Amino acid sequence: MPLLTVIPLNQAENIPLDGIPGMIPMSVPGAKVLKKKLVYWYSRRLKYASLPNRMTGKEIVPEHRGVMTPSMVAGLVEELVSDPERLSGIVRGYSEIVLERGAASKIADKVCDYFSSIN
Repeated sequence: MPLLTVIPLNQAENIPLDGIPGMIPMSVPGAKVLKKKLVYWYSRRLKYASLPNRMTGKEIVPEHRGVMTPSMVAGLVEELVSDPERLSGIVRGYSEIVLERGAASKIADKVCDYFSSIN
């Protein structure tokens, strides 16, 4: 299944942020400019945004960030679907992803270990 990750930063000041930056009221003078700069800064620091890329630590699916228009996104999609070699590379990349099972039991073990250690 081909996948394309697009992160439009057209209205970066409207993207929700975690923590203290997310609590800055937009009514404060200069808050929009500050929030926009924080979003751009975070976007540059984040190596990969899509889950397949983050899981493998390399680009399996293409990612595009920045100010975008619908025609730009359509062009990216057209470029991707018209390149069979790139599509097969994405499919091969999916096979590299190893899904570990048993997350719920691992979490339960951690919780039990924590509570047994505080007694």
